[in-house]
Amino acid sequence: NGLAKGHPTWSPARDRLAFVGAHGGSAAIYILSIKKNGEARKLIDLPSWSFGLDWSPDGTTLAYSDAAAGEAASIVLLDIATKAARPIAPDASSAGDAKPVFSPDGKRLAFLRSDPLGRQRIVVADIGGDGKTEMLAAPTQSLRGLDWTPNGQSLLFSARAGRRFLLWRVAADGNSAPEVLRTEG
Repeated sequence: NGLAKGHPTWSPARDRLAFVGAHGGSAAIYILSIKKNGEARKLIDLPSWSFGLDWSPDGTTLAYSDAAAGEAASIVLLDIATKAARPIAPDASSAGDAKPVFSPDGKRLAFLRSDPLGRQRIVVADIGGDGKTEMLAAPTQSLRGLDWTPNGQSLLFSARAGRRFLLWRVAADGNSAPEVLRTEG
């Protein structure tokens, strides 16, 4: 149907799939129902392509990267039932936020924030409480992939180390330096 698709994320019940779709100059978030013959319905229109999408563990909220024309992307929480949108930890000095991921308990949200020089940092926002954000220590170049450990105590990410990418782990509370995960091959 000519719709470019990206950033798929399963609902916690695994009965729906949310994704970003674009056709021509327009983009939107869609939800595909597995139980309804794979029918996709548009949830909301976006001003441009989103760089990340994640479903909350309770199934009520989507987090996505949103950028209006000429503005840096910021992270937005979208209530699926009401379509009410709430920006998370906007920062006027940021060059853009991307790749949001909910913690396993749904109380925190981690994402990548770029500065004007293109360096990236991991930000953790407390969305279930006071809204406090924490910038975690991490290599600042070419961060890719970001996810929580199942216990919610650490974040795993991929970052360039010299000429190759390695897997790293950093404590979500920011109280330790990132460490390289030893892998074979």
